[in-house]
Amino acid sequence: MIDVLAALSLCAERHPELLFRAAAASFSSGRYAEAFALADRYCRIRPLTSPNHVLLRAAARRAIDDPEGALEDIRQALGIDPTHLVANRSLMAGGNREERQQAARILLTLETEPSRQRGPIRVLAEDNDAVGVFR
Repeated sequence: MIDVLAALSLCAERHPELLFRAAAASFSSGRYAEAFALADRYCRIRPLTSPNHVLLRAAARRAIDDPEGALEDIRQALGIDPTHLVANRSLMAGGNREERQQAARILLTLETEPSRQRGPIRVLAEDNDAVGVFR
């Protein structure tokens, strides 16, 4: 188990790694507010965050009932990697209409299993007469 206080260390080499690991452990243990605080700190000190780090903060925000903050983090993750699979799935589930459709288009290029293509096709079919995917 990661000691949360150790994660708040000022050791430049280990501090970011410990923060992220402590945030993930807190989230896994259901301590969502703590996970958010640690993930938020991690995202603020790192110059180039990975989409996965921002998505951990988004998951913690969703768990502490901050859906708008979570959506903001999902958008930030897609700013880092526009083709990130999990970020696009999350945006398709909770973004506005345009964002959902854009995420669906990207997911159709990434998903190879027909069962995983149904969701994006449904999103694109909303208010449209015809939608198709050909490979």
